[in-house]
Amino acid sequence: MTLFGNAVIFGARKKQPQTGSTLSGQVIIGTREEAFINQTSNYKDFDSVAKGLSDPIFKYDVLFIMTLEGSPPMRIPENQFKISLKDRRVARACQFLEKMRPEIASKKALKLFDDKLNKMLSYWEYRFDVLRGKKAFDRKISNTRLNYRAVSGALLLCGLFCEVDDVLKKIDKWSELSEKFIQTGLKDSNPKVKKMANWIARNPIQSPLLLQRQYLLNLYVLLHEINDIKMEDSLKKKVGLIPNTTRRTPFYEWDHKYEGEKIMLMVYCRTSWTDPDNERDLILSELRKSLIDH
Repeated sequence: MTLFGNAVIFGARKKQPQTGSTLSGQVIIGTREEAFINQTSNYKDFDSVAKGLSDPIFKYDVLFIMTLEGSPPMRIPENQFKISLKDRRVARACQFLEKMRPEIASKKALKLFDDKLNKMLSYWEYRFDVLRGKKAFDRKISNTRLNYRAVSGALLLCGLFCEVDDVLKKIDKWSELSEKFIQTGLKDSNPKVKKMANWIARNPIQSPLLLQRQYLLNLYVLLHEINDIKMEDSLKKKVGLIPNTTRRTPFYEWDHKYEGEKIMLMVYCRTSWTDPDNERDLILSELRKSLIDH
């Protein structure tokens, strides 16, 4: 399977940069984007960009800023999937993997996910040890949100380059290990650790540990499309593909500079999902079953 085997590709058409007066916020983001491009250009092979997925982006959360459009004020959106699409390092890794034999690309993507998941969980354990008084807090150690972004990006790469069954196993692994980690924290004798574990469990969107439902929704749809798996019309309606009201988001090449240029593929990306959690879980269960039964 190749990345573009069954995906719809839109022709890349370069838009020229605007001239004249520009909002200061756009100028700042544009400047930061140039810095992000320069940073990503330093990753010369897959191994270096894989390591770089956990790097800070010039101490500025440009990925989060780029996903805030349309989100309610003072509320953290479920933007985990969109952040992965916007991450130039993920796109860079994607282009390296595309040049490899499919079985090699799949193996590297799966290992990358395992490595980043282990790093994220190890960091959370370190944070618990800080609360227990066993270790001193060190700001130089890669933080929770950077590790979370890295795992999310790695799972997207698995979705693009790995067999469906292998991707589902990685999803289960993330869910099982994070839940086990939370339960261990809730049973801890230290009240600070219990409080932190309880906060994580009660705040699945804000806490950078758990896989977001909206990420899963988008990933499941991507798996259907990349692997040319038929989805029943009734399920398409629940997902939002019928009628086609869900905006698709471009997955750009890592060095694109203008909107509309160098698009690798257009990806279903639902950015608002207000159904109750029990209804969302039912839809996710149907999508997963559809993938398993293909």
